[in-house]
Amino acid sequence: MEKNAKMQIKIKGAIASMEKKTLYEIQGTLEEHAMYGKSFNVTSFRPATINSPDAVIRFFSSDLFPGVGRKYAKVIVDYFGEDTIATIKLNYEQLYQVQDLPHHLAGIVEKQLKIQAEQNQLQILFYENELKIDIYNHVKTLCESEQEIRHIFENHFFSFAQRLKIRPFNEVDKIAVYFGLNPNAPERIGY
Repeated sequence: MEKNAKMQIKIKGAIASMEKKTLYEIQGTLEEHAMYGKSFNVTSFRPATINSPDAVIRFFSSDLFPGVGRKYAKVIVDYFGEDTIATIKLNYEQLYQVQDLPHHLAGIVEKQLKIQAEQNQLQILFYENELKIDIYNHVKTLCESEQEIRHIFENHFFSFAQRLKIRPFNEVDKIAVYFGLNPNAPERIGY
């Protein structure tokens, strides 16, 4: 749908953490409702890999990169060519070698790409390991950083989940074990 901006469909599911003006790869099922019409029930989503030059320019000129705008986004894409984002992520220092790109804007691009990668990494981990994304989204609303979220999942997640009444238990257990709790740990057995 990237090339057809006017094609629209209603989506539903655990999509509260989706951000506006961000391209996603989504999986799910197409459903027909007698009253509401067609909709797509999202079972999982992840930020899409942005490859086309136009999409990368739109991405870098979005609100995520304050001050960059279309002009400098085009400068970046012209410099890196194919797979701009992937190339930058291999070596962020390359950004500072782009002629006509002010260093402070290169810094903004670097910082935001790193933040995006960090945020998406944990979310993608939940999808890829079939952990309940609703629990991740709930914990995310309570935290300021991905490190804080990861710390919660890795340290005494059972007591945290119990205090906040996070359920179902089998999903809390699955997350705690995934993040390193020994399956035979007294804490797990106790809960």
